[in-house]
Amino acid sequence: MKKRNYTAVTLAALVLLAGGGVTQAGTYTVVGGQVTGNSIAIGKSSEASSPKDASVSSVAVGKEANATGEGSIAIGDSAQVKHDPTNTKENQDGAIAIGYKAVV
Repeated sequence: MKKRNYTAVTLAALVLLAGGGVTQAGTYTVVGGQVTGNSIAIGKSSEASSPKDASVSSVAVGKEANATGEGSIAIGDSAQVKHDPTNTKENQDGAIAIGYKAVV
């Protein structure tokens, strides 16, 4: 098992121990959300993806948390790190948003 999968398996195990829902381990983990690539999404309507490079992981934890920047992390209900290819002034890739409705 590759190192990046240890995090996915560990988070999936913790959620199951806490009475979580559906999990799927492998190159990604999803519990109540949706993912692409090597990402992890935990929480109702959460989303984690890396739109430019599927080998880069993103993590979203919380209800409606959204981490779609390359290698981004969003933790908290409605926390957002969104990849916006039209924004040439700011780069959301590698960004971290922590807290209720935190936005990068």
